[in-house]
Amino acid sequence: MWVLLVDDDQLVTNAWVRELRGHRVVVAADHASAIEHARAHPFEVAIIDAWLGGDDGLALVAPLGALTGASHV
Repeated sequence: MWVLLVDDDQLVTNAWVRELRGHRVVVAADHASAIEHARAHPFEVAIIDAWLGGDDGLALVAPLGALTGASHV
């Protein structure tokens, strides 16, 4: 399963990557790289930090859903 992990905290990211062992995890630290990775790797699950530095992580939900055609959020 492809997982898009969007978080700007390296400790949190490392913990998630360990937890998701066995899955294909793509890591992004900000909005722009999340969109770029989503275009390159069709993911099934996205784990998004609500607070990405100065960005609102929840603002990524709609653009990622539009890219993937996701019907459930």
